[in-house]
Amino acid sequence: MTAVPERYTQARSAFRAAAQRRGAQLISRALPEASGLFVDAALTAGSEPVALVTISGTHGVEGYCGSAVQQAWLAQGRSSAAWQLHIHAMNPWGMAWASRTDRAFIDVNRNFVDHGSPPANPAYALLHEHLPKPGQAPSADRVTQLQQAYVREHGLSAWNRAFAGGQYAFPAGVSFGGQQPSFSAKVLELLLARLPAGLERCVVVDLHCGVGPYGRALLLESGSAGAGVEAALVRQSSHSIRVGDKMPLSPEQFGGLLIQGCRARLSAQTLGLIVEYGTLPAPQMLEAVLLDRWYRLRGRGASAQEREALLERYIPTDPAWISAVRAHGTELIAELCQGLCEHA
Repeated sequence: MTAVPERYTQARSAFRAAAQRRGAQLISRALPEASGLFVDAALTAGSEPVALVTISGTHGVEGYCGSAVQQAWLAQGRSSAAWQLHIHAMNPWGMAWASRTDRAFIDVNRNFVDHGSPPANPAYALLHEHLPKPGQAPSADRVTQLQQAYVREHGLSAWNRAFAGGQYAFPAGVSFGGQQPSFSAKVLELLLARLPAGLERCVVVDLHCGVGPYGRALLLESGSAGAGVEAALVRQSSHSIRVGDKMPLSPEQFGGLLIQGCRARLSAQTLGLIVEYGTLPAPQMLEAVLLDRWYRLRGRGASAQEREALLERYIPTDPAWISAVRAHGTELIAELCQGLCEHA
């Protein structure tokens, strides 16, 4: 791997240009020993003790979805009394090379734990034995059979916790949360420290894609940022699917989430909000996770053609999908800014 893929450099350039036109303060942190890869952030000052944070690329390959939303929002130039921090390419290696993990094979969205005493996930160890081996390409049929057998015996919530809940013992496995803070975790802490002291409320929006109905937004919430923000989420109910406790998917099923890391690092009352934009059906996205792992285990990563095929699963080239994501994302940000400021 030498030259950084053009798709990443274009997204980075577009984000930085939109931030500069908006008059935001730009902050950049380079990934060590990886020329041309950066976490960038755009900071705009507010007049109220509230803040909105958006993050793209926590799961690197998904970063182009969040980047498109951030670019569109910055380009609109809507005014708000809230402080705003927009973090671009939280996992720049994964975004550039079409992987969910970082260069060290860490799932950044499972990395925010006490690494001296990480959460146990004994069920994953049993699943790991049945995952495709390094020389065996995963197939949707075999993976679906594994999932269905597990769900029949233990239920869908148990599958989510076992397979995707985060594990800290198998570096070559899926959802590996690492054994120390990642580069991304360290940079996130530095960037959050750029927000002013004395904030009262904050919303952190972590932008993802690949889960849920095609083109629809799933909202997974952790914490609260007050009545105004709750009212904003209610106003969004006709455009989004709010994932509640009665559904087989919730933030509590996953360890080490970035939004939990943000809540732990911010003294303000904070709502962590994961936004997932749906793409392909679940079996194909499950296969995509294992294909990503297989490409890494082969020792040479994904080829250019394989990267493009993975990207298409996460970031459809369908103009209607892209338009829907941009429209929803910018309106959601506007609603949240309004909600934060309603009772400031």
